[in-house]
Amino acid sequence: MECNRDEAVRAKTIAESKMMKNDFEGGRKFALKAQKLFPELENMSQLLAVCDVHCAAAQNDAAKDLYGILQVDSLADMATIKKQYRKLALVLHPDKNHFPGAESAFKLIVEANMILSDNAKRTLYDYTCRDPAKSTFQKPQSDSNARPSSSSSFSTLCPFCKKKYEYCRDLVNKRIECPECSKFFMAFDIGACKQNVNPATSSQQEEAKVDPQRAAPQCTKKNHKCRKW
Repeated sequence: MECNRDEAVRAKTIAESKMMKNDFEGGRKFALKAQKLFPELENMSQLLAVCDVHCAAAQNDAAKDLYGILQVDSLADMATIKKQYRKLALVLHPDKNHFPGAESAFKLIVEANMILSDNAKRTLYDYTCRDPAKSTFQKPQSDSNARPSSSSSFSTLCPFCKKKYEYCRDLVNKRIECPECSKFFMAFDIGACKQNVNPATSSQQEEAKVDPQRAAPQCTKKNHKCRKW
């Protein structure tokens, strides 16, 4: 058993050296090996907590996985998120955890808790950051030579800067960010809105502009003189 302890200490030392080089994935592997060899080895929970947070933060190049950083499910309620944050904060606080990367790991869980414990910030994060490839907050391209075909695209208009865009039809009636003014708006299909106008009503309005008398209603009663106002 003492032999296992010596091997575990060596694995732990290698883990710390890798953490000093910001190789938290490698550090985590050796830390798990050390824990397996000698489960009673001191401070292993602190070491692994640092590695787990950094590994979760590095999983997605586009955005941090805040749920992974706090080690909670994406459907976790506020009480669970706050409880898990307090648990990690006790383990990762720089005053108690002196392993390489502990301070930056503590800052990561503070940031994750600040966003996920706020309903508005959490909703925005879920839309924009968790899966940018499927996000509805994508910027349209107003001047692109490779526009989608007319059957798979629609035209929309930013109500703030009045800029018109052609956008993929998958995002009809979804919130997008205007690349011109950076404000979010609902991407309504302005082409469909025009088609919904009653053709007969539109025709009568045009005739009224050209000949007001022609557009006026005609009296249908016989021998009846219409009163002129």
